[in-house]
Amino acid sequence: MVEEYDSIMKNDAWEIVPRPKGKYVIGFKWVYKMKHADGGSVYKYKAIFVAKGFSQIMGVDYEETSSPLVRYYSIRTILALET
Repeated sequence: MVEEYDSIMKNDAWEIVPRPKGKYVIGFKWVYKMKHADGGSVYKYKAIFVAKGFSQIMGVDYEETSSPLVRYYSIRTILALET
């Protein structure tokens, strides 16, 4: 958890702003995962800090969503054009 928190703070993942009147604060939670090696033994514990986005209402709490996705072959094409 400390590593995840330090990473969030280092990358300026959020900023604290005043809550608008009539709006509620969206909650957060820690999600814990265990990474397993091929033999089934645990080799890493991972903690992720996530927002409870399911409590948001479109048009009230946000207007649009986007997720930047790049396919591997697109990157290869661009790199091939550069050379």
